[in-house]
Amino acid sequence: MPAFLVELPASGGRQLIGGANSFIVFALNAADARAAAANHVSGDSDALWNSAQTTVTEIIAGTTLPADYELEIKVTDDGGAGIAIPAVFHARGGAGNLAIASAVVGAAAGATYSDDDIEVLAGGTFTRAATVRVTGETAGAVDTVEIVDPGEYTILPTLDEIVTSGNGDGNLTVDGVAAAVDSYEVLLGQMVTLLNADPEIDNAAVDFSEGAAGARLFTIASIADDIGDSLVFARLGSPHAGDIPSLIGTIVDEGIAGAVLTFALPAAGAATTVMPIVLRTLKS
Repeated sequence: MPAFLVELPASGGRQLIGGANSFIVFALNAADARAAAANHVSGDSDALWNSAQTTVTEIIAGTTLPADYELEIKVTDDGGAGIAIPAVFHARGGAGNLAIASAVVGAAAGATYSDDDIEVLAGGTFTRAATVRVTGETAGAVDTVEIVDPGEYTILPTLDEIVTSGNGDGNLTVDGVAAAVDSYEVLLGQMVTLLNADPEIDNAAVDFSEGAAGARLFTIASIADDIGDSLVFARLGSPHAGDIPSLIGTIVDEGIAGAVLTFALPAAGAATTVMPIVLRTLKS
């Protein structure tokens, strides 16, 4: 059952019994939430809560990032390597880019694919194309896929141009994709592009799958980048919600130069679909 914030304006001459000017109500709809708030008081207050002065806002989980959300990654020298890379990388929400949050396999599913094959989606206008992992196949024909890299798009591919390249016989098509706008996925995708634009980093990547890798992971730098002995700081949040600890998992850093720099991503359906958003500051 959804929850609703029912509130009166902060100003305006009125006298409330009990001094309440806001209620959080579980109800089937906004009308029932308003009625519940009105029934919770008596006398003139009842009419006030049922008047046009009252606003009713459904409280829902945030599935997109407000424009003031920012992902910050600092890659620093460990004191001995003398790494000549920028100290700080920033990716911000609200950029208007798109990512591919999910994909569905079409009828032409190929004949020589194997589980865990990685395929690159074709079509659309992108800075970086999305990739998928084969998660189910029958006699080489693909049944299901999951997103590995959601990519970074300005225009999503249309159904007649969504095909893949990579492993198998090249006959795998994707019947449809779901887009994520200003989401956690988009923000991480933007950061991959920013990191790989640096001359010291060529192998930043994101893996949203939970297939062969077993866990979702953001790779800041790979073994080949040779900066694994650096120290990494990562944070994601906003001035209003603050830093959100669950959005950045365990950081792996300060190893040897030929090691990876990574941080873990939340499991699917966890923090990636619930963004803290402060609707109001309540006061009596």
